[in-house]
Parts: sequence; structure tokens; C-alpha cells
Amino acid sequence: SIVNRHESLRTIFKQDEVGEYFQLVTNLPLNIEYKDFYEQKNLDQMIVEDGSYVFKLDAELPIKVCFYRDTSNKTVNQSKNKSKTGHQHYLLITIHHIAFDGWSGNVFFDELNGFYDYYNKSNKLSVTNLTIQYKDFAFWQKTYLAEHVFHDQIAYWKKQLNGFEPLNFPIDKSRPAKVRYDGGDYNFYIDFEDTEILKKIAMNNGVTLYVVLLCIFNILLSRYTNQSDIVIGTPIANRHYPQLKNLIGFFVNSLAIRTHIDLSKTLDEFIQQVNDNVIKAQCYQDLPFEKLVDELRLEKDLSRHPIFQIFFEVQTFDLFKSKNTTENKEVFYKSYEISKEISAAKFDLSLIIDDLGEKLFCNLNFAKSLFDEASIRKIALHYKFLIRQIVESYKCNSIAFQKISDLRVLTLEEHQKIVCGYNRTDRNFYENKTIHEMFQEQVDKTPNNT
Repeated sequence: SIVNRHESLRTIFKQDEVGEYFQLVTNLPLNIEYKDFYEQKNLDQMIVEDGSYVFKLDAELPIKVCFYRDTSNKTVNQSKNKSKTGHQHYLLITIHHIAFDGWSGNVFFDELNGFYDYYNKSNKLSVTNLTIQYKDFAFWQKTYLAEHVFHDQIAYWKKQLNGFEPLNFPIDKSRPAKVRYDGGDYNFYIDFEDTEILKKIAMNNGVTLYVVLLCIFNILLSRYTNQSDIVIGTPIANRHYPQLKNLIGFFVNSLAIRTHIDLSKTLDEFIQQVNDNVIKAQCYQDLPFEKLVDELRLEKDLSRHPIFQIFFEVQTFDLFKSKNTTENKEVFYKSYEISKEISAAKFDLSLIIDDLGEKLFCNLNFAKSLFDEASIRKIALHYKFLIRQIVESYKCNSIAFQKISDLRVLTLEEHQKIVCGYNRTDRNFYENKTIHEMFQEQVDKTPNNT
């Protein structure tokens, strides 16, 4: 029913005679597979394989469904550390990113719950009528960006990115000649007190929490790269029309946010500067990022993402907190945590912050071909340390005078180790011998040792 409602999930992508791609809405059947497993490790292995499925987008739908049935009588661990006996069923839904974004996840699970209640409990169908489809948006976008609007958007971005330089962020390994997408994840939290104070700082400055967290991330990047001109990527939902709210599809766009860091500024001044940059960028969000890359005519580099290699996002959606939960209705599914890691890295480094709970949940996604996890743990530590300094400044009522230059990245322990420990190179020398006499003694001790 969901696939029938949303044409984006019934779309294949073809090429015409001149090599141009076009989208074709079809009535192809949904690919549903049923599989049995006996042990949990078998289930995890099947999830990894099916979750890594490579779609043939010119011949099949961009969605695949797998049902797994536990045929053993053993207990199977659930996501909330509970155990149940008997036959358990697991559902894996794999959707290609070309037809799905993060916002679509909320829409999908809301409808999944709605149809489940309708078919299983005979409840009233609680899904929203769709007034348009993705093809209507695509047609509107193409028409809207014609002529002067397109030129205005291009002109802004060309001026904004004129003379930018890529970030020289330190990496642990030699950069491969071609981007590799195997990634890793490191998760950490910003505690309740720090989260509450960050929100107060945002409110006092008349900005969103996103802007405050982005400011701190920019400071971190500046310290790591020793660069004052920072360009990073950030997503924009690109759903600023009410007809798009309940539609599944890939609407999200990427914006390049450029920030010049003046160390003499106060944190409040910097927050206002970044806020102005973000607002201006959002006014020109309709230009697809791919079009921008084409227009800038950048030199092709297969080893890195164009324009920016570091991504920042604050999200407020949760695939497992749909409208059904807010209405105190019981959902029919629970999330399952796989024991094996499934992760891809589109960028060198991405910081994704979840602003749903009392604490901020942070995920550092990184390219394994570039970073060791130990380095990623340090980045997380330094981001939290910057936050802690800003929080302490707020608690001491000195936030208005907090200079960017006074914020440190190194913790006190790291500073002591590097400045004092590594530099403890003093040695006792003979007062009655010259340098060349001591050199000759060493030669006599270890001859032919060069």
C-alpha cells in the first residue's frame, strides 16, 4: 500500500539514446523475500548481506523487503535486553537513497503503523491524502530554476565560494586515489546539564541550537587545520512547501557553509556571524548541489568529495518515534540491534547530532581508509571539551566576554603531556669537556655505527 501511494518507490531510472537519464514510474511488483534462520549470528549475516544489496535501478524498484523467521526454540536477544521464546519474525526494509531521505523515514513508519492498524485491527485508516507526487516537485523545480532564478542562485554561490580552499584536516593514512566508502562510527553524548545550557545560549542569542553547535564545530576544525577559512557541508530538508511534508522521496539538498573565523571576536559575535551565513545560504537552497559543482567547473579529484569533505548535521527526526507513539498507541515493531557493523562513509568525517532527548546523542562517522578510531575518539573528546569550557563560561556569567582565542582544544592532561612531558629533553653534560671531545668518546664507544 505504501509503495502504491508513493511513485518515488515505483520509479526506475533509464537512459535515452543520447545518454540522458530519465525517471519512469512503473507498476513492477515489490521484491519480498522470506528466509529462515536458526541462530542469531545467521540472522546478522543475512541482514548484512541483504542490507548491502546493490540495486539495478534501471530494472527494479529502489526498495526491497526481507522477512526472517527464527526456526529455533532458543531465546533470542531483543533490542531492549528482553528475551522471548518461540518463533520470532524480523523485518528488513532496504531502500536506495535515490528515492529516500531522513524525513522520508518518519513518513514511511507513520504509514506502516497506520496500515498495520487498518489491516490487523480494523482501525480507521490514518494516512494523509497525497495531493502531489515526486514528479510534480521535479517538474516545478526545473521550471522554477529556469533563467533568472537559476542565475541568481548561481551568482550567490559563486561569490560565496570564490577563492575557497579545501580543509587540510590531519588524517592517519595516505588518501587513496579513489574515494572508498567503508566507514566506521563512534558515538558519544553531551550530558543533560551541558545540553540545557547550550539551548539557553542559543535562546539568548536568538538562534537555533544547530547554529551554536556548528560554531563550536567550526572552532574545532580551525584548531585542527590551523585554517581560519572553513567550508563544510550541511543538509537542508528542502521541503518548504506543505504539499511535500507527507511525501516519500529524496528532497534533501547539501549546502556549503563557509565561515571566516576571527579569533579576536567573542563567542556571541561569532554565533551571530554564523547565523547570518546559515540564513543567507538557506535563501539559496533550491539550487541542487550537483548543479553547483558543475557550474564551478572544479578540477576533478576522485580521491575526495567536491567542495567539502566534512559534514555537519543536527537532526530532530527518529525513525522509531512516529505519530503513533505520540498518540499513546502501541507500535507493532521494535528495533533490532545487529551485532555486526554496517556503516558507509560518504565524506571524510561527519558529525551528526540527534536533538531528540534530554541529552544530545552524537555520531562521528568516518572513512576507515583515512582515520583510526583512536583519532576519532580524540576529536569527540575535544568537541566535548570545547563545549564544557563554553558551559563553564556561561555558569560564571562571562559568556558575553568569551573570546574565541581563549578556547582550548587540548585538555589539561593533554597539554601537560605535550608541553611538559614531550619537551623534557634536558640532559646533564660534562662541564670539563668540549663538544668535540664528547663526540669522539661516542665514536670510540660505537664505531662504524652511522
